[in-house]
Amino acid sequence: MQASSPLDLNFASYTKDEIISSKARVYLEKLFVALAASMLSATLGCFLFISYFEPFSRGIALFGSLLSMGFGMAVQMTQPAPNDKLDTLRASFLLGFAFFSGFSVGPLLDFVIHTNPESILKAIALTAIIFGCFFGAAIFAPRKHLLYLGGILGSALTMLFFISFFQLFFPSEFGFNVLLYGGLLIFSFIITFQTQVFIENAESGRTDYVRDSLSLFSSVVQVFIRVLIILNKNNNNDRRKKRE
Repeated sequence: MQASSPLDLNFASYTKDEIISSKARVYLEKLFVALAASMLSATLGCFLFISYFEPFSRGIALFGSLLSMGFGMAVQMTQPAPNDKLDTLRASFLLGFAFFSGFSVGPLLDFVIHTNPESILKAIALTAIIFGCFFGAAIFAPRKHLLYLGGILGSALTMLFFISFFQLFFPSEFGFNVLLYGGLLIFSFIITFQTQVFIENAESGRTDYVRDSLSLFSSVVQVFIRVLIILNKNNNNDRRKKRE
């Protein structure tokens, strides 16, 4: 059984410049509901981690990451329910993935709460704005016009991987900033690219909103993490300047 990737393209279905059909709009509604449920599940996971598992932060975060990977693989390796029926089992896998993703993000949130707690709400608001802008760009842009980003984004992600690997052995401020700001830009554009791919897939009959919401949720989380780190970093720099 072959898992699909958010960067997979079926170019045969991208040959018509039609407006979004009612079928695609119904799919987008399901995608939004699944994404919103994932966000709530991740929020619950973060809350439970900070409230009850903070003393065991490293072990629990690692455990949460492993469980999150397991639920993510379960979503990718199972097929959607036939005839657009409610995909209860795979939706449960998706919520499990999001919940334990909240565990893995918990240590960062716990650190920010003790240093710059106001940054969390700002990061949530900015992430929502970024998501809305880049998602809207995909919706209102002419169909298929942003699909060329796939190759560019794939190369950019490969570059980020090698930089992060290099950072393990030769850490530097420049490499950290590339991963931080470059990653924010790349994952923002991935949201746009994924959205257009999902729409075209829906137009051609592929309406696996559970798998697609998992991919979109992962991108949004990457944006949120980077926005939160940037805000916390800027607040710490401002405080340092005031002391000087």
